[in-house]
Amino acid sequence: MNTKIDFIGIGAQKAGTTWLFKQFEKSNQIQLPPVKELHYFDRSSTYLSPNILEETLLKDRMKNPKWVLRSIFEILKNAKDFGWFKKWYFSDYSDKWYLSLFKGYSKCKGEITPAYAILREEDISEMSKLLGEDTKIIFMLRNPIDRAWSSYKYKYNITEYDKGDYEDAKRFFVSDYQVFRSEYLKTIQLYKKYFNSICLAFFDAITENPKDLLFDIFNYLNLDTKEIDSFSGLQKRINTSRTIEIPDRIYNFLTDMYQEQIKELSIEYGEYFRTWQIQNNIGYISPKPTIILK
Repeated sequence: MNTKIDFIGIGAQKAGTTWLFKQFEKSNQIQLPPVKELHYFDRSSTYLSPNILEETLLKDRMKNPKWVLRSIFEILKNAKDFGWFKKWYFSDYSDKWYLSLFKGYSKCKGEITPAYAILREEDISEMSKLLGEDTKIIFMLRNPIDRAWSSYKYKYNITEYDKGDYEDAKRFFVSDYQVFRSEYLKTIQLYKKYFNSICLAFFDAITENPKDLLFDIFNYLNLDTKEIDSFSGLQKRINTSRTIEIPDRIYNFLTDMYQEQIKELSIEYGEYFRTWQIQNNIGYISPKPTIILK
């Protein structure tokens, strides 16, 4: 059985990982699990993401009638992938089990779990040991100021901004859940330590240059890029929140939070990181949609 996993997709929240998953689903060269986010490597309860894999043993999960009923419902709802979902819900969770989720996949295969961007070093190390350091990492990034504002709007379903919400908004922006998702430098350095290559892919390019973005990612995965010509709706964003211009007060607050990191990223890697430094992108043209680090 070929259990080699070719890629892992990670990302900042609201940075385009769902868009990438939808494009990969169109490909005849890529095979994905029917669940977008497996959350295997961050299944510990110490992580902030809610995770159904937290309870390792099936016998312990079976003690919860609500969990059993929900699991059976999900399996029946996904009849096309009955065997996969049965394994997903009614197994003990282990490294062998995780690899078995890709059993029978003969094409380029992998999974996309954005929250892997906030894994601790020991868990990235364990991922590398299990999958191999040649596994390719695709890291979707977005300007942390825009990302934080988009996340706030989406989480609270905001249709208009009330100035009285400023203190609540600040508490949201400085919460661990938000801050950890924007520690791009730390994430890059840790993955570079344990994997041989990383593709930094930019959310900005989804609207500005989606075909070239996907072309670069397919090249990185050693796939035939001609297939991309048949993909439609490349500029369609997924899980978008209503457009509300970021208030100056919040923009200034988030700029103070992230300007030093953006500056470091710009100096180290250039490209879209540099556009984040330049207000309205004046004077900077056509950055590359990806950066490959080896």
